[in-house]
Amino acid sequence: MEDILKDKVKTGNVYLDFNIQGRKFFEDKPLSCPICGHEKMGAVELLGVKHGPFFWECDECESRFLRYPPAKTDKLLKEAEELHYDLEELDNIHLGLPN
Repeated sequence: MEDILKDKVKTGNVYLDFNIQGRKFFEDKPLSCPICGHEKMGAVELLGVKHGPFFWECDECESRFLRYPPAKTDKLLKEAEELHYDLEELDNIHLGLPN
């Protein structure tokens, strides 16, 4: 999957920045896309926010859907907003010493 944050203008609104469809959340991955009906949904994980899928994405129309209620989504993103990852450094992480 492409980097969903690359070249993205940050509005400060997670629903606009990530193109989230509505405020309805799906704790479990939907069996099909609520927008187009496609039966293959992907799980998107955001580093440093929460281990495991953070939201769901349709492989066909690329619509995205919340996994958590909006209040929890906002809280998790707020807690992680100060984190910084050097993705280029991760290419050679196996060469360094363990934490």
